[in-house]
Amino acid sequence: MMKKNSAIVMGIIILVVLLVLSFLSILHPAHDEDAHRMNEEYQKPSFEHWFGTGRGGYDLFYLVISGIKYTILVALAILFLRMLIALPIGLLTGINGGLIQKVLRKIATTLSAIPLFLISFALLARITFNEAIPITTKLIIFIIINACVGAPIIAYTISKIVERINQEPFVEGALILGASKLYLLRKHIFPHMKPYLISLLITEIVHILWLMGHLGIFNIFVGGTLVESSPGLIIYYSITNELAGLLAQNFSFIIVRQAPWLALIPAAVFVLIILAFNLIAEGIRKREQAPLRGVNL
Repeated sequence: MMKKNSAIVMGIIILVVLLVLSFLSILHPAHDEDAHRMNEEYQKPSFEHWFGTGRGGYDLFYLVISGIKYTILVALAILFLRMLIALPIGLLTGINGGLIQKVLRKIATTLSAIPLFLISFALLARITFNEAIPITTKLIIFIIINACVGAPIIAYTISKIVERINQEPFVEGALILGASKLYLLRKHIFPHMKPYLISLLITEIVHILWLMGHLGIFNIFVGGTLVESSPGLIIYYSITNELAGLLAQNFSFIIVRQAPWLALIPAAVFVLIILAFNLIAEGIRKREQAPLRGVNL
């Protein structure tokens, strides 16, 4: 059993360790005056500064660690809200079919043809750069918008899963015996779609993380973007130090090769988080033997 679930355990351990470290980072004064040392700008990783230092002499290790909680928890919040919207719609359209399912299919296929980050970018751009809007409000808006743009696709996926289960002999037998749709959902459909839902949840959160990464490339950061300008130069900063923001705001250092670790280290941690969720998803697929490959739009 342990060998069969080793991928799940490893993925969970990685996420728990990262989250614990991130919340413990609150105890470290990463942003106070003691952490701001101009003479220590752009130092390479060392025993004193494990991840090196960035602009203003800030220790990158504590910036990365402090931003992990925003990356993971915001992604989970988006996933939760997406499922809250998509699950009832998918169940109802899947069991009833008809015109509603056709409309849902049209919406889902249309959204699948358009990169979701473009829709999110268009809706978030003016809000993200508005310094008058509080960080908490920006976080909530970021979560709601990214949940809503992805919900129709998940709803249609769930609808197709329900439709497939509806074709099973045990469901048809229950219908012949006079079972109601509510009874079918509770006793037959939902228990049999559970493995698919779990796999869908983990797969979807990886998509959400990639979406956050794409938005970061265009300076749409979780919690808002701070803009500093000087003659001939505009610099974008992530207010929350979430990983996609740290990667994007420091990406130019890879190009000029001045301090490439400022982007490469946040990128590595971001990929580690995606890897952890992928490990959990793969472990669940092997344990439940319920891949989603047969469910297509």
